[in-house]
Amino acid sequence: MPSEPSGGRTSFSEGLCALLKSAGVLKTSVIRVVGEGGLHALLWLCRHGYEQVGLMRGASPAEPAEVVLVPSACPPEALEQILAQASHLQPDGLVVLGTRRGVAGAAEATSALLGRHGFRVERRVSGHHRDIYLARRGVLAPARRLSAAAAGR
Repeated sequence: MPSEPSGGRTSFSEGLCALLKSAGVLKTSVIRVVGEGGLHALLWLCRHGYEQVGLMRGASPAEPAEVVLVPSACPPEALEQILAQASHLQPDGLVVLGTRRGVAGAAEATSALLGRHGFRVERRVSGHHRDIYLARRGVLAPARRLSAAAAGR
């Protein structure tokens, strides 16, 4: 999992747009925003040209999404609930989330939590006050999917 300092003199908007673009997020990608600060993030994305952005509250059903954005750093319990409800995220979909910096063991705990929910961390960008994670939902091979289904019986 590469970790990068956020140095440089780019604005937040430029940096976030570049980060999303580097992860393969297009202006036409289906993005769902969840959690605290969701409305602000939705408006920001729309103002920056993202065309298919929606706000999700709770465990409501939704069309398949390519990206789930969790705009505010949230406690592990809330993140656990968000990831458990991310069933609308398509295979190989991306989750983008932030965590508070300076909390001992937070990076390892976040990576482990993402892993338990079937995500692999592709990138972690360290900022002044938070770390931003980009994690992609893993795709089970057909044989593993069958054995996982058999184990769940």
